[in-house]
Amino acid sequence: EGGKSRVIPRCPFFGRCGGCSWQHVDYGEQVVAKRRILREALARIGGFAPPDHIPLTPSPRAYSYRMRARLFVEDGRVGYRQRASHSLCSIDQCPILVPELEAELVRLGQCLATESRGSEEWEICAGMDGALRSSRLSSAADPRRPAENIEIRVGEDALSISVGTFVQANR
Repeated sequence: EGGKSRVIPRCPFFGRCGGCSWQHVDYGEQVVAKRRILREALARIGGFAPPDHIPLTPSPRAYSYRMRARLFVEDGRVGYRQRASHSLCSIDQCPILVPELEAELVRLGQCLATESRGSEEWEICAGMDGALRSSRLSSAADPRRPAENIEIRVGEDALSISVGTFVQANR
């Protein structure tokens, strides 16, 4: 994006971390760019001309919006994959997470720092009424474990999300 829409990312890991890719662009310009990307994808992949105006519902916040994240744990370090890599980018904060998940990221990092477990994938998710779920994905399919659904509200709808199920990160 152009120079006038460029902003300083809040995250000290931005650019190295692969957890997100838009923090360097003003949020209003992000919405414009994402609408353009959607139009191009509908035309290229869908094979039809999209309408002139595609309504999008922007997030009320440019930060503190992500209600779920997949994290990687390697030898007690927690983070996302580095951009364009399978290497771990160890983090101790993530300003796009909702506050309760950012606190859970810190708690998870402290809990796993003393354990040397090799490599694992975890999912953290924030639901309604302060509900939190931290799940090791490698064991999510264990039939002896009860289902750990968490409920989120999107507009008028309540959705029950199971471990490992894809759902948009922003309500």
